[in-house]
Amino acid sequence: MLNSKIKDLEKDINDGTGKEWTKSLDKDLFSYIKDLGNGSIHPNGGDISKQSTFDDDLVVSIDLLFREFLDEIYEKPIRKASIKSVLSNAANKVNK
Repeated sequence: MLNSKIKDLEKDINDGTGKEWTKSLDKDLFSYIKDLGNGSIHPNGGDISKQSTFDDDLVVSIDLLFREFLDEIYEKPIRKASIKSVLSNAANKVNK
């Protein structure tokens, strides 16, 4: 299920048909996250030595990246709408 969602998102990004936030999404970062996600759950035929890649620095970087994604997707539009509302209300009062 997740794989199909990722493929749909990739298609939307490449086609330019996705939601507004997909236009600002760094394709390389998205690709790295996808590869890391796949690498973290597939045991490489039992060779778990590659899992050592997932150290503290990487986990912190992934956390920061997801915070950025969440801000871009959810928080930024809310802030923008709030600012727009304040400006619109003020402009309407000034122009009456």
